[in-house]
Amino acid sequence: MKFRISRLIAVLGIVAIIIAGCGGDRAPVVTEEGIEYGYGGTMVRVAPDGAMALFRVDPDGARTLLTESLPPEATVDGSVHGWTYDFSSLNRDNRTGEWVIGGTADGLEGLKVELRLAPAPEHQKGVLFRRVLSNETDQIVTIEKNRLFETTVDASHLNPKLTPDDWWAFAGGSSEARNDWLVDVNPGFERENYQGMNDPDYGGGIPATDIWTDKGGILIASVSPTWRPVSLPLRGLEEGAQIAVEERNPVHIDPSENYEETPLYILVHSGDVYTGLHAYGRVMETEGLRFPTPPASAYQPMWCAWGYERRFQPQEILATLPKVKELGYEWAGVDDGYQTANGDWDLLPGKFPNGDADMKALVDSIHSAGLMAMLWWVPGDADPASTLAKNHPDWIVHNKDGSPAEISWWDTWYLDPTQAGVLQHQRDLVRKFLGDWGYDGLKTDGQCFNLVPPDYGNHADDPNVTSAHSPDILKAVYQEAKKIKPDAVLHNCPCGTVFSLYNMPWTDQYVSSDPESSWQIRSKHIVLRAIVGNKISFYGDHVELSTGGDDFASTVGMGGVPGSKFIWPDPKPVSGDFLLTPQREELQRHWLGVYKKEMLSKSSYRDLYVLGFDMPETHAFTKRDGTMYYSFFADDFEGPVELKGLERGTTYNVTDYDRDVPYGQVKGPKATLKVAFHHHLLLKAVKD
Repeated sequence: MKFRISRLIAVLGIVAIIIAGCGGDRAPVVTEEGIEYGYGGTMVRVAPDGAMALFRVDPDGARTLLTESLPPEATVDGSVHGWTYDFSSLNRDNRTGEWVIGGTADGLEGLKVELRLAPAPEHQKGVLFRRVLSNETDQIVTIEKNRLFETTVDASHLNPKLTPDDWWAFAGGSSEARNDWLVDVNPGFERENYQGMNDPDYGGGIPATDIWTDKGGILIASVSPTWRPVSLPLRGLEEGAQIAVEERNPVHIDPSENYEETPLYILVHSGDVYTGLHAYGRVMETEGLRFPTPPASAYQPMWCAWGYERRFQPQEILATLPKVKELGYEWAGVDDGYQTANGDWDLLPGKFPNGDADMKALVDSIHSAGLMAMLWWVPGDADPASTLAKNHPDWIVHNKDGSPAEISWWDTWYLDPTQAGVLQHQRDLVRKFLGDWGYDGLKTDGQCFNLVPPDYGNHADDPNVTSAHSPDILKAVYQEAKKIKPDAVLHNCPCGTVFSLYNMPWTDQYVSSDPESSWQIRSKHIVLRAIVGNKISFYGDHVELSTGGDDFASTVGMGGVPGSKFIWPDPKPVSGDFLLTPQREELQRHWLGVYKKEMLSKSSYRDLYVLGFDMPETHAFTKRDGTMYYSFFADDFEGPVELKGLERGTTYNVTDYDRDVPYGQVKGPKATLKVAFHHHLLLKAVKD
């Protein structure tokens, strides 16, 4: 796939000129060791061979060397080639505001390189770094593998007291292992973080790596406005950790053509992953990835009928609705098991003998119960036996061997998002779901919609075009839904894997998506809230998926929206694992009451604590009236905790708002309390 530079140049140019005009951007400085350029506490030094050192620059001007990297290299015709920069060529592109340095490929006459540096946009700290290759030969140049950046970071650079494994990282690749997104890095740890297809059904993700200690961190991320098959491998070594950026897919550069490598954002930051990813989200917004403000209804608790599984009967849902409303839920979701086949999405006659009229009657009953209705489905796929697949074989994505690209989880086939008919079919389905049937929201489900695999059928000359256009499916769904019902909620669940960054602008409600632990609920929330911002609606998924099946605190105490898939009443012809017992009913009634009273989902996250280092695990939030919330998590903890972020000289009344226990008064800017708790402690500090 060929990527052009014109759009990115225009965006960076406007931003760079604005920042330069207010004195924030300074010219690079040539030293004996290379050329140095920095902005907002981040400084890079590029050696003549392209090797890059990263520095932290403190407000007083003191510099701390954090890491030195290997030189970039490209593999052409099986041979590895480096680069040589000519620092005497340094100039400023008046059109874009970028600082430009020219260079040549070692041993490849006619292949030129431009290194372009600019300050991060929108007053964010950090440096934008990209290279443009020019083929000035009369032959096609094929780059088989391209290492853009590789460095080893010694933890002692960030904190001399730390050992090599005393740090944490965010790894943004997707795989069927459904790994934790935030991990402690030890020697031997490996994560490739490839943004292409990693396993059947699993691909894409968030193209960023952030590593941090208690003294700050480093973020390396792609700022391409569209998906690219880049890899950001992360490895734990005896002497520290290794991070890199690699393009592993062959790139063909025609004579007299330019190729822009994956543009990078480099940030040396204080705090933890929240600080790094929050800055990254704001930078990506300038690239056109605007994250929508969700409707008010996206913050309401949701019950889902998935507890009845695919064998559900409409009568079971109807019998459960009074209890759903009584407990305080505002949404009722109809899940998998109503359709004849994915792709067609016609109704099963055994459950809906009168077809659409029966489904509409079910939705009307949900509305009559005072609830909003959400419908589960999988966009962008087709069952091999579906009418859709039979009538439109040209819509199916194909593997190299000519076979249809299969979504193994559903036993369905991928649809090609570049086909106008495919996108129109998704719009037609949305009109049926929201318009004809009357649903108020859609739960789009499946790790498969994160990334459509390369297509060797319709796009044999450029197979990755289908992957690059993967977001077009959710975009079509989102835009059509908003035409029909502006307040419709688009709830996206990529089934346990990392969200695709490029799908996120077409989402109203993010989901912890089949968490395997309460830690995953909390850590996924931190990642997504950092990127999207505090307007996020984050659904903690069914509480039955949390550790112990009853951990509402990891959702409610993090500003998430609670949910459940309980079944009711007893007995039912399905597993009783999710039966609403009296004890579970009491638990749900309590936590939904706490959620609605505090509405922490409408608060702002404060990055006052360092995840992985401050013990117990601590999160802080604030509301517009200055009320502070603190959420502490640990298996068992007894000792002092510190309340940070309080206003200096202001007195606060502190209460455990979960257990309704007073903790007395404290005065800002900091306060220390001695506490003891099991699993969680949720405190609220209200101005006196």
